[in-house]
Amino acid sequence: MIDQKRSLNISIQLAGLRMPFAQIKDALIAMDDDVLQSEQLEVIAASVPTSAETKIILDYKGSKEELATVEQYFMHIMQIPRLEGRVNSLLYKSTAADTLRKVHEDYALLADASACLRKSNLFVKVLQGILVVGNHLNTGSYRGSASGFRLDMLLRLKDFKAIDRKTSLLHFVYQEIRKTDAEIENLSTELGAVRKAAALSTETMSASLEKMKSVLKSVKDEILHAAGVLSEEVHASFYAKMAPFSEEMDENLANASELSLNALSAVKDVTEFYGEPFKSDNPIYVLRIVSDFLNIFDKLRDTIKAEEAAAALKERLEKAREEHKAFKLKLKPPSPARTFDTVDAVHAELMRKTKKISPIRSGNSSKSPTKSPTSPNQLSPRTKFLFNNAKKNSGGSPRKLESDFSNDDDTQNEETN
Repeated sequence: MIDQKRSLNISIQLAGLRMPFAQIKDALIAMDDDVLQSEQLEVIAASVPTSAETKIILDYKGSKEELATVEQYFMHIMQIPRLEGRVNSLLYKSTAADTLRKVHEDYALLADASACLRKSNLFVKVLQGILVVGNHLNTGSYRGSASGFRLDMLLRLKDFKAIDRKTSLLHFVYQEIRKTDAEIENLSTELGAVRKAAALSTETMSASLEKMKSVLKSVKDEILHAAGVLSEEVHASFYAKMAPFSEEMDENLANASELSLNALSAVKDVTEFYGEPFKSDNPIYVLRIVSDFLNIFDKLRDTIKAEEAAAALKERLEKAREEHKAFKLKLKPPSPARTFDTVDAVHAELMRKTKKISPIRSGNSSKSPTKSPTSPNQLSPRTKFLFNNAKKNSGGSPRKLESDFSNDDDTQNEETN
C-alpha cells in the first residue's frame, strides 16, 4: 500500500533499530530518551507516516498479519498524538547539549584568537621589521615614508626576491629579527588560536544558533499543546519532560547569543586595531590572512633551519676528515731512505759518458782525434766499488768499464769526422 521505494528505505532503517514496534511506541509516549538515543530518533523522525499514508492505513480493513513490515510499524506509532512534533522535540532534546557545546566552543575560540592576535608582540615586531625594510627599499619614492601597509601584503612577501633570486624580503626580516629576539621562531605557537579560528565558519555558527532558537519555539508550542492550552488533550509525560528543558534552554541560548556578540565584537576590535575595515559578511578575513601568513612563515623558518643544519653537518664532517687525516699521518711510520744501487750507478755513469761535444770546428783546422771525455779518475766512488767487486768475484781481469765507454765514444767521434 505504501510507495515501494519509500517502504524499502524505511524497512532498511527500521532493521537497524533492532527494537519491537510496541517498545518504540511506549518510549515515545513516555518521552524516554534513555531508551531512544539520538541516532534512533533520527531514524524514527525520517519514518513518520504522512497524512496520506495514515489515511491509507486507517482505511485498510484486512488482517494485520497480511500487512508489510512498514505498514505494521505505521499502524503502531500513528496512534501517538502529535507524533511528528513529539519525535522532533525529543530529538532536539537529545542533541541540544552537544550542539550548544559546539557553538560555545567556537565563539569562545573566536574571542580567544582575537585577543591573542591583539596582544601578540612578536607579530607586531614582524610588521615593524617589514615596514622598516619596505621604507628603506622605497627611499626616494612616494612610498618611502609609509606609516603602515595592508595585511594582505604579508602573503606576497615571499615573492619579493633579492638579486640571488633566493633570499626573499621575509627571509631577510626573519633573520634580522632573530639576531635580537630568538623567540620569533615561536610566532606560530603564540598565534596558535588564530590558526584554529581561521578554519571556523561564522555563517555556520550563526545558522546553528538560530536553528536552535527556531526549534525551541516549536518545542514550546508542543509544550502548550501537551499542557492543554492549545488543545483539549493533556499529555503529562511530555510536559513533565520538556517544560523544564525548555526553561533551561532559554537561559543557555541567551548566554550563547551574548557570547556570539562578544566574540564578533572582539573580531571587529582586532580588525580595526590593525587598520583593516570590518566586514560583517566576512568578519574573520583578517584571521584567515594571518593564518595563511603563518603557513608561509613556518615553511620559511623550517627551510632556514634545514639549511643551517646541513651547513653545520658539513662543517663537522670536514673537521672530522681533517682530524682523521692528521691521525693517520701521526700513526704512519716514516718511509725508509732509498739505497743507492747498481742501476743508479750505471745510469749516472751513462749520463756522464754520453755528454755531447760541440761538433763545430774552423775550416782550416786539422782533424784531431777526440779525447775521451772521461778518464778513470773521473769515475764515481760507487762505480769504482762495483767494478772492483765484480773483478774479485770473476777471478779474472774484466774489461775496464771506462775503456769500453771511451772506445765507444772514439768510434762515434771518428764516424762523425
